[in-house]
Amino acid sequence: MLTQSQLKAFCAQALRRASAAQGVLEAEVYASDNAYRAARLCYSSHIPCNGLEEPKSVDFGGYSVRVAVGTGKGLRVGVAYESGFDLAGVDAVVSRASAVAVEDKEFQCLPKRDWEADKGLPASGRPYPAVSEKELVASGWRVIDAVLGRLTGSKDLARTALSRTNGWSGLGIIVSGDVSVRHDRAALASTALPEAVSDESFNCRAIATVMIESLDAKGSGFEITDDVAKVGAEAGADAAASALASARGEEMPSGRYPVVLGRFAVKDLMENLVLPSVDATAFYAGVSAFMGKAGKRVAVPALSIYDDSAGTGPQSPKGASGRGFAYKAALTDEGLPVGRTDLVTKGVLTGLLASDYETRRLLASPKSKQNLGLAPERFREGLVPRNGFRVGDMGRRCYDTLPAPMPTNTVVQGSPASRTSDLVKKIGDGVYIGRIWYTYAVNGLPAGDFSSTVVADSHIVKNGRIVKALKPNSVRINENIRTVLNGIVAFGKATLPVQGWYTGFVLYTPEIAVKSMRLDRVCAGMSE
Repeated sequence: MLTQSQLKAFCAQALRRASAAQGVLEAEVYASDNAYRAARLCYSSHIPCNGLEEPKSVDFGGYSVRVAVGTGKGLRVGVAYESGFDLAGVDAVVSRASAVAVEDKEFQCLPKRDWEADKGLPASGRPYPAVSEKELVASGWRVIDAVLGRLTGSKDLARTALSRTNGWSGLGIIVSGDVSVRHDRAALASTALPEAVSDESFNCRAIATVMIESLDAKGSGFEITDDVAKVGAEAGADAAASALASARGEEMPSGRYPVVLGRFAVKDLMENLVLPSVDATAFYAGVSAFMGKAGKRVAVPALSIYDDSAGTGPQSPKGASGRGFAYKAALTDEGLPVGRTDLVTKGVLTGLLASDYETRRLLASPKSKQNLGLAPERFREGLVPRNGFRVGDMGRRCYDTLPAPMPTNTVVQGSPASRTSDLVKKIGDGVYIGRIWYTYAVNGLPAGDFSSTVVADSHIVKNGRIVKALKPNSVRINENIRTVLNGIVAFGKATLPVQGWYTGFVLYTPEIAVKSMRLDRVCAGMSE
């Protein structure tokens, strides 16, 4: 990987060429160099396996040139991309960007630092060393060892194994998932900014799923940090414990039930419904579930949600690295300051995830007053663009995409805070929903309706106690996200990080108790 200094120098030199090209009024050069490493878990007790696959890697680097060109037909904007960092090819890339330039009536200018003029901006982000294959493999084996240690330590599982002719191998234990490292370096130079800037992002995470096929059991574990030497064991132990707790799950009838949403269930709802609805792009297009609700209540007063793109807040206590949130950024991919945006404050919609382009066109659009529910100038503080990132596959900061609003470290807070046992006691007869998947907006996002399948780590609750596991994939949620947000009755004490498979942002959330949700029985469970 190129260093931040090398990327910054490249962007500065490329910008000089781009800005000198004929007809170019404004120019921007963005470069990124990415390294992605993954060790995939592939343990099986009954099929010969290696336990851990050889590490896989993806290296991806290049730059983009964006230009605003003056023509006889007015201002036009174009962008072109190139892999590698050869200065000799910059002129050709600038020519391509100019040739494909099109009219964009909503384009005002390239991103400028006129939103938070008094806010300082670092010249570069914190550097991180490369992770070796040896370190990555060691982390993968920590997951496997933790899983097997927890399973072999279970007396109940040992008795089950002894009763089977094939012993432990006959249990059908499968461990899948991966340990991955995402390392991004980026730089930007623009005629709209006073100097070239650079940044660096890094995190490593472990995701593990444990299945015990003979018991219809499935459990999961997760951890994320910026220290590869610390990742692995916690995710493995949690996944094994969850699988043991979900053995011999039962089905349940359709109906409305009070529920406790586990952290991964909250993550799915946030990722697929809430966060897309607090995006400036959604309000401009009129496709948010909270249309007309800027400055108004969208959830119970106990709920607050914010995004901290600076990554400087306190890390969660479990799996803490001691260096702030898991997603690190010193500046956005528009060269603007990062920071905290309060999205929902005590139930009121107070801010949106925004980029410079989306904020400017939302402020200028005649539709914005209707879409927001108030004049955009009155909501200006909630539209400061602190989340303009160029997001590619696996959440990496990537040169071949344009900046768009992206969540980074999103925090869900609420009160009163209770232990998990107290949350379960509060719902009486209901369901603890640990994980969901295939979460989709139904009838379009503005309607707020959604459907999702309840999968692992879920349990049936009777008289305020967990009494049995819920069979994976046997129940589907059919509900409205506004009903969920306005039906929250309590929050868990521990706020811990969770993340999706290929997403870049990290959600910090407690468990959440909801008064009522519609659950419909699926015709067949996991094994049919």
